Amino acid sequence: MGRAMHRELLDKRILFSRNPLFSGLDRDDLDHIVAIAGHRHHSRHKRVFEQGDPGDEMFIIASGKVRVSVLVSEDEDLSLGELGAGDAFGEIALLDRAPRTARVTTLAACEFLVVKRDAFVELMRRRPSIAIHLLGVLTRRLRAVHESMKETLSLDIRSRLAELLHNMAHTYGRNTRKGPRIDVALNDQELGDIVGIPRDVVSAQLRHWQDEGIIKLKHGFITILKPHELERLEHHF
Repeated sequence: MGRAMHRELLDKRILFSRNPLFSGLDRDDLDHIVAIAGHRHHSRHKRVFEQGDPGDEMFIIASGKVRVSVLVSEDEDLSLGELGAGDAFGEIALLDRAPRTARVTTLAACEFLVVKRDAFVELMRRRPSIAIHLLGVLTRRLRAVHESMKETLSLDIRSRLAELLHNMAHTYGRNTRKGPRIDVALNDQELGDIVGIPRDVVSAQLRHWQDEGIIKLKHGFITILKPHELERLEHHF
Protein backbone atom coordinates (compact mmCIF):
# COMPACT_ATOMS: atom_id res chain seq x y z
CA MET A 1 0.00 0.00 0.00
CA GLY A 2 1.41 3.39 -1.00
CA ARG A 3 1.98 6.12 1.58
CA ALA A 4 -0.77 8.34 0.17
CA MET A 5 -3.28 5.48 0.13
CA HIS A 6 -2.31 4.47 3.68
CA ARG A 7 -2.77 8.07 4.85
CA GLU A 8 -6.19 8.25 3.20
CA LEU A 9 -7.27 5.02 4.91
CA LEU A 10 -6.06 6.32 8.27
CA ASP A 11 -7.91 9.63 7.84
CA LYS A 12 -11.16 7.83 6.97
CA ARG A 13 -10.77 5.44 9.88
CA ILE A 14 -10.28 8.37 12.26
CA LEU A 15 -13.41 10.08 10.96
CA PHE A 16 -15.52 6.97 11.46
CA SER A 17 -14.01 6.14 14.85
CA ARG A 18 -14.97 9.59 16.17
CA ASN A 19 -18.61 9.03 15.35
CA PRO A 20 -20.62 7.83 18.40
CA LEU A 21 -22.23 5.15 16.25
CA PHE A 22 -18.88 3.52 15.43
CA SER A 23 -16.56 4.47 18.28
CA GLY A 24 -15.46 1.34 20.08
CA LEU A 25 -15.33 -0.85 16.98
CA ASP A 26 -12.03 -2.61 16.41
CA ARG A 27 -9.75 -1.54 13.57
CA ASP A 28 -10.71 -4.45 11.33
CA ASP A 29 -14.42 -3.61 11.53
CA LEU A 30 -13.69 0.06 10.92
CA ASP A 31 -11.61 -0.81 7.86
CA HIS A 32 -14.53 -2.79 6.42
CA ILE A 33 -16.84 0.20 6.91
CA VAL A 34 -14.27 2.50 5.33
CA ALA A 35 -14.09 0.12 2.37
CA ILE A 36 -17.78 0.60 1.54
CA ALA A 37 -17.70 4.38 2.02
CA GLY A 38 -17.79 6.49 -1.10
CA HIS A 39 -16.75 10.09 -1.72
CA ARG A 40 -19.03 12.93 -2.68
CA HIS A 41 -18.37 16.61 -3.31
CA HIS A 42 -20.90 19.42 -3.01
CA SER A 43 -20.19 23.03 -3.82
CA ARG A 44 -21.34 25.92 -1.64
CA HIS A 45 -25.08 26.57 -1.14
CA LYS A 46 -26.15 23.20 -2.55
CA ARG A 47 -28.87 21.00 -1.15
CA VAL A 48 -27.48 17.67 0.14
CA PHE A 49 -30.98 16.33 0.64
CA GLU A 50 -34.46 17.69 1.22
CA GLN A 51 -36.83 17.05 4.09
CA GLY A 52 -39.06 14.17 3.01
CA ASP A 53 -36.48 12.63 0.64
CA PRO A 54 -35.91 8.87 0.93
CA GLY A 55 -33.36 8.09 3.64
CA ASP A 56 -30.81 5.55 2.40
CA GLU A 57 -27.38 7.13 3.07
CA MET A 58 -25.38 8.53 5.98
CA PHE A 59 -22.79 11.29 5.60
CA ILE A 60 -19.59 12.16 7.44
CA ILE A 61 -18.19 15.61 6.72
CA ALA A 62 -14.51 15.34 5.79
CA SER A 63 -14.28 19.08 5.13
CA GLY A 64 -16.65 22.01 4.88
CA LYS A 65 -19.80 23.01 6.76
CA VAL A 66 -23.54 22.35 6.41
CA ARG A 67 -26.74 23.83 7.81
CA VAL A 68 -29.49 21.55 9.14
CA SER A 69 -33.03 22.94 9.09
CA VAL A 70 -36.69 21.92 9.11
CA LEU A 71 -39.49 23.34 7.00
CA VAL A 72 -42.04 25.37 8.95
CA SER A 73 -43.96 26.58 5.90
CA GLU A 74 -43.79 26.25 2.13
CA ASP A 75 -41.18 28.99 1.81
CA GLU A 76 -39.62 29.17 5.27
CA ASP A 77 -37.32 26.87 7.23
CA LEU A 78 -36.02 26.88 10.80
CA SER A 79 -32.32 26.28 11.44
CA LEU A 80 -31.44 23.45 13.82
CA GLY A 81 -27.73 24.23 13.73
CA GLU A 82 -24.54 23.83 11.76
CA LEU A 83 -22.20 20.85 11.36
CA GLY A 84 -18.54 20.87 10.40
CA ALA A 85 -15.63 18.58 9.65
CA GLY A 86 -15.86 15.34 11.61
CA ASP A 87 -19.60 15.62 12.20
CA ALA A 88 -22.05 13.14 10.73
CA PHE A 89 -25.71 13.25 9.76
CA GLY A 90 -28.29 10.84 8.41
CA GLU A 91 -27.03 7.89 10.50
CA ILE A 92 -30.52 6.54 11.14
CA ALA A 93 -30.82 5.97 7.39
CA LEU A 94 -28.44 3.03 7.83
CA LEU A 95 -31.14 1.22 9.81
CA ASP A 96 -34.38 2.80 8.64
CA ARG A 97 -35.56 3.86 5.18
CA ALA A 98 -37.96 6.45 6.62
CA PRO A 99 -38.07 9.85 4.86
CA ARG A 100 -35.57 12.51 5.91
CA THR A 101 -36.80 14.59 8.83
CA ALA A 102 -34.70 17.67 7.97
CA ARG A 103 -33.10 19.59 5.12
CA VAL A 104 -29.30 19.78 4.83
CA THR A 105 -27.61 22.55 2.81
CA THR A 106 -23.91 23.25 2.34
CA LEU A 107 -22.58 26.55 3.69
CA ALA A 108 -19.18 25.94 2.09
CA ALA A 109 -17.75 23.49 -0.39
CA CYS A 110 -17.90 20.07 1.26
CA GLU A 111 -16.26 16.69 0.93
CA PHE A 112 -18.31 13.83 2.34
CA LEU A 113 -17.78 10.18 3.12
CA VAL A 114 -21.05 8.46 2.22
CA VAL A 115 -22.27 5.04 3.33
CA LYS A 116 -25.26 3.53 1.56
CA ARG A 117 -27.76 1.53 3.57
CA ASP A 118 -27.84 -1.54 1.33
CA ALA A 119 -24.06 -1.91 1.45
CA PHE A 120 -24.04 -1.42 5.21
CA VAL A 121 -26.79 -3.99 5.82
CA GLU A 122 -24.88 -6.50 3.71
CA LEU A 123 -21.71 -5.73 5.70
CA MET A 124 -23.53 -6.41 8.98
CA ARG A 125 -24.63 -9.79 7.60
CA ARG A 126 -21.02 -10.66 6.89
CA ARG A 127 -19.66 -9.17 10.11
CA PRO A 128 -22.17 -9.68 12.93
CA SER A 129 -19.78 -7.95 15.37
CA ILE A 130 -20.76 -4.63 13.80
CA ALA A 131 -24.47 -5.36 14.25
CA ILE A 132 -23.89 -6.39 17.88
CA HIS A 133 -21.94 -3.19 18.49
CA LEU A 134 -24.73 -1.05 17.00
CA LEU A 135 -27.29 -2.88 19.10
CA GLY A 136 -25.35 -1.85 22.20
CA VAL A 137 -25.11 1.78 21.03
CA LEU A 138 -28.83 1.99 20.30
CA THR A 139 -29.70 0.32 23.60
CA ARG A 140 -27.67 2.92 25.49
CA ARG A 141 -29.36 5.71 23.56
CA LEU A 142 -32.79 4.24 24.29
CA ARG A 143 -31.92 3.94 27.98
CA ALA A 144 -30.79 7.58 28.03
CA VAL A 145 -34.07 8.67 26.43
CA HIS A 146 -35.98 6.59 28.96
CA GLU A 147 -34.11 8.19 31.87
CA SER A 148 -34.74 11.63 30.40
CA MET A 149 -38.46 10.89 30.10
CA LYS A 150 -38.53 9.66 33.70
CA GLU A 151 -36.87 12.88 34.86
CA THR A 152 -39.29 14.99 32.82
CA LEU A 153 -42.25 13.09 34.26
CA SER A 154 -40.83 13.48 37.78
CA LEU A 155 -40.43 17.23 37.27
CA ASP A 156 -43.99 17.45 35.97
CA ILE A 157 -45.35 15.53 38.97
CA ARG A 158 -43.46 17.72 41.45
CA SER A 159 -44.59 20.86 39.67
CA ARG A 160 -48.28 19.88 39.59
CA LEU A 161 -48.35 18.78 43.22
CA ALA A 162 -46.42 21.86 44.38
CA GLU A 163 -48.87 24.10 42.51
CA LEU A 164 -51.83 22.34 44.16
CA LEU A 165 -50.38 22.79 47.67
CA HIS A 166 -49.54 26.42 46.92
CA ASN A 167 -53.11 27.12 45.76
CA MET A 168 -54.63 25.28 48.72
CA ALA A 169 -52.41 27.22 51.13
CA HIS A 170 -53.54 30.46 49.50
CA THR A 171 -57.23 29.51 49.66
CA TYR A 172 -57.46 27.43 52.84
CA GLY A 173 -54.23 28.28 54.61
CA ARG A 174 -53.93 29.53 58.17
CA ASN A 175 -50.73 31.21 59.25
CA THR A 176 -48.90 29.48 62.07
CA ARG A 177 -45.52 30.03 63.70
CA LYS A 178 -44.01 27.34 61.46
CA GLY A 179 -45.70 28.43 58.22
CA PRO A 180 -49.08 28.30 56.44
CA ARG A 181 -51.16 25.29 57.48
CA ILE A 182 -53.71 23.94 54.99
CA ASP A 183 -56.90 23.54 57.02
CA VAL A 184 -58.43 21.01 54.66
CA ALA A 185 -57.63 17.39 55.37
CA LEU A 186 -57.27 15.50 52.09
CA ASN A 187 -55.77 12.05 51.86
CA ASP A 188 -53.19 11.08 49.25
CA GLN A 189 -55.83 9.51 47.00
CA GLU A 190 -57.88 12.72 46.97
CA LEU A 191 -54.83 14.87 46.27
CA GLY A 192 -53.84 12.51 43.46
CA ASP A 193 -57.31 12.60 41.93
CA ILE A 194 -57.21 16.41 41.76
CA VAL A 195 -53.93 16.58 39.81
CA GLY A 196 -54.10 13.22 38.03
CA ILE A 197 -51.24 11.52 39.89
CA PRO A 198 -51.36 7.97 41.35
CA ARG A 199 -51.85 7.83 45.13
CA ASP A 200 -48.58 6.01 45.81
CA VAL A 201 -46.65 8.65 43.84
CA VAL A 202 -48.31 11.43 45.85
CA SER A 203 -47.44 9.60 49.09
CA ALA A 204 -43.81 9.16 48.07
CA GLN A 205 -43.44 12.80 46.99
CA LEU A 206 -45.01 14.18 50.17
CA ARG A 207 -42.76 11.98 52.31
CA HIS A 208 -39.75 13.18 50.33
CA TRP A 209 -40.69 16.83 50.87
CA GLN A 210 -41.21 16.14 54.58
CA ASP A 211 -37.76 14.54 54.81
CA GLU A 212 -36.32 17.66 53.14
CA GLY A 213 -38.09 19.91 55.63
CA ILE A 214 -40.27 21.59 53.00
CA ILE A 215 -43.59 20.47 54.53
CA LYS A 216 -44.85 18.82 57.70
CA LEU A 217 -47.53 16.13 57.66
CA LYS A 218 -49.67 15.61 60.75
CA HIS A 219 -53.10 14.00 61.09
CA GLY A 220 -53.88 14.56 57.41
CA PHE A 221 -53.03 18.27 57.52
CA ILE A 222 -50.09 19.84 55.70
CA THR A 223 -48.01 22.72 57.01
CA ILE A 224 -45.73 24.38 54.48
CA LEU A 225 -42.46 25.06 56.26
CA LYS A 226 -40.63 26.50 53.25
CA PRO A 227 -43.15 28.29 50.98
CA HIS A 228 -40.38 29.76 48.82
CA GLU A 229 -38.99 26.29 48.13
CA LEU A 230 -42.41 24.97 47.18
CA GLU A 231 -42.94 27.94 44.87
CA ARG A 232 -39.59 27.25 43.21
CA LEU A 233 -40.65 23.64 42.60
CA GLU A 234 -43.97 24.85 41.22
CA HIS A 235 -42.25 26.83 38.46
CA HIS A 236 -39.32 24.47 37.91
CA PHE A 237 -40.88 22.43 35.08
